[in-house]
Amino acid sequence: MRGQKLKLIIMGVALMVAPILFSKICLAEEVIHHFDVVAKVNKDGSVDITENITVKAEGNQIKRGIYRDIPTQYKDRMGNNIRVPFDLKFILRDGKKEPHHIKTESNGLRIYLGDKDTYLPHGVYRYTIQYQVARVIGFFPTGDELYWNVTGNGWVFPIEKAQIRVNFPQNVKIIQSAGYTGAQNSREGHYIGNIYGSVFEAKTTNRLNQYEGFTIAVAVPPNTIQRETTFQQFKYFFQENSSMLILGGFSFMALSYLFLSWGLYGRDRKGLVFPQFDAPEKMSPDLLSYIYQQRYDTKAFAALIINALTHKKLNITERDNAILLAIDDTYKSDNQKVPNIDILRRAFSGHKTITLPKRRFWGPKVADSVAENLFEAQQLHKQYLTKDAEKYIDNNTKYIVHGCFIGATGALWAYFLTINEDEKFFIIIASVVLYTLITKLFGRIMPQYTLEGQKIVNHAEGLKMYITTAEEERMNKLYPKDVTPETFEKLLPYALALGVEQEWCDYFSTLVDEGMLMPQTTGYYSHYNILKSNLENLPKIISSSSHVPGASSGLTGGFSGGGGGGGGGGGW
Repeated sequence: MRGQKLKLIIMGVALMVAPILFSKICLAEEVIHHFDVVAKVNKDGSVDITENITVKAEGNQIKRGIYRDIPTQYKDRMGNNIRVPFDLKFILRDGKKEPHHIKTESNGLRIYLGDKDTYLPHGVYRYTIQYQVARVIGFFPTGDELYWNVTGNGWVFPIEKAQIRVNFPQNVKIIQSAGYTGAQNSREGHYIGNIYGSVFEAKTTNRLNQYEGFTIAVAVPPNTIQRETTFQQFKYFFQENSSMLILGGFSFMALSYLFLSWGLYGRDRKGLVFPQFDAPEKMSPDLLSYIYQQRYDTKAFAALIINALTHKKLNITERDNAILLAIDDTYKSDNQKVPNIDILRRAFSGHKTITLPKRRFWGPKVADSVAENLFEAQQLHKQYLTKDAEKYIDNNTKYIVHGCFIGATGALWAYFLTINEDEKFFIIIASVVLYTLITKLFGRIMPQYTLEGQKIVNHAEGLKMYITTAEEERMNKLYPKDVTPETFEKLLPYALALGVEQEWCDYFSTLVDEGMLMPQTTGYYSHYNILKSNLENLPKIISSSSHVPGASSGLTGGFSGGGGGGGGGGGW
């Protein structure tokens, strides 16, 4: 019985103490008891702000003190940056000077009140922050307006009471006022406001929860407050948008430099062009294609294939939806007759024939090994031609590098000048996109022919003139009359290199149809019917039949020498 009575007594005491303990825990909440603000609007448009913030510290979040976020960067309706000048006057705690430090944030400042090495005892503290701002007055036809977020909406503590007193210059009559409470974009009006001549006072009637704030708007007659002068507006504009102006200015300088360099060093000097009846001496058709276009593409590789066909190093046959190329059984290296022909051995590596579909999507599938061989052969071909073309083409790369360096300097300056994270991101993306496009554009137009290269191009233009001349003009004595089948075979790959292969084939067809050339008089004629319908599309057929190493699996379709990497080594 005694044990039971003791248990009952303990339970009764616990029931009486529990509410008290619970209330104590509830009372341990950290809050802002009072948020009192005095705003003095000066004639010159500056505003002196004094904030008195009374907080209850329980060591949960308020350990050393509080911090105050103050936005100083905004966007106007046109998207321009607006920076509010901010001048911190002093900070007090309970009427005494308080240590503090300031950290720059993406949209303003964060002021830390307190010492990092000093922890506050639990209790109630009153912090006073006084600062001056400018450029916060709005000027409208209906009046000059102070639109002010009294508390800010970013507090992590509830605010039990907030109030503000706005003092305009003496003898200035306030004509209108408004107030808003609640979360961001709320239009609730739980406040009481009064106007006393040039003074406006307002206070909240409801507790503000976390991330809720109090905002007021007060207007006086137009032209009461001094506006910024035109000079000040320009000054602020350049200060606030300096990073974007620097980025744009340096980009303009870079483009101007590159266009000037292109005009001085990148434009080709065209000479007189006369009809030419033969290809440039000791110039292969694939190299001529590279020089003539000032770049490498599959047309150069197609010219190499046609050159090999006309020299009997390759054979070609046709199916309904594909072209078959085969190495002649008697194939021997002959770089004098067909320069770079050994590169074709790379394309046929491990295969006697390769199939090139005429149609990309519903033609026969290209074997992965063939596709990778074609790609590797083209890459090797490009390396060879690039080296051979050096004496004919000056790429003027140094001017592109100089221009991009100018732009990059401005981008870096703009990046480190801005403190806005969105602007930093924009600067990075805009710079990468812009200078990638610039590099591609000027990499294409900046190359210039050397004197020797210009002679080759003039000769090529003359050959092109001869190939594309109308039939009636060919009868003119300016053109040779003893055109032979060998001439057609020899010039066919050069016609492809210059992009006039169809005209050359059509002329050949006309001569055959008119009986001026007999089919059996030319070995080329066995390939003619195949190439006539496919020659123009051959570069595209080659391109769609090749892909980079690694695009296929070495586990299911691998072969020795396939995939990435390669090379070799030796001793000396």
